[in-house]
Amino acid sequence: MMPLSIKAIDHVVFRSKQPQRLIEFYQKALSCPLEASKPDLGLYHLRAGSSLIDIQEIGAKLDVDAPSDGVNVHHICLRLEGEWPGPNNVKQIIEEHGGTMVMGEGNRFGADGVGPSVYIQDPDGNTVELKGPPK
Repeated sequence: MMPLSIKAIDHVVFRSKQPQRLIEFYQKALSCPLEASKPDLGLYHLRAGSSLIDIQEIGAKLDVDAPSDGVNVHHICLRLEGEWPGPNNVKQIIEEHGGTMVMGEGNRFGADGVGPSVYIQDPDGNTVELKGPPK
């Protein structure tokens, strides 16, 4: 039997006590529009390029098998479109919307090869690597 083959990240799920705060952060700081929502389940889907970032409200109907320590994702990496905006521009945009930069620019390996990236944290403390095009 052939091994499974990965095409791309389909979605990641972040749990949040304040889902609206995260929705606004990803919409305003990273241009991720709300694609679908199921408020009765506490689930919100934001488009991130060809992938989704899902925000799951802690304690909502679907939040049944979450880890008790509150840490369920180390980080995700989002590949930015277009030219690399530079770390100062990224920092300004992220901080304007309640996030913080936690690691400055470096050339790091990713799906497209080595290219510039920075690490940020969203308002809930989830770590996200923002990656530019390969050099």
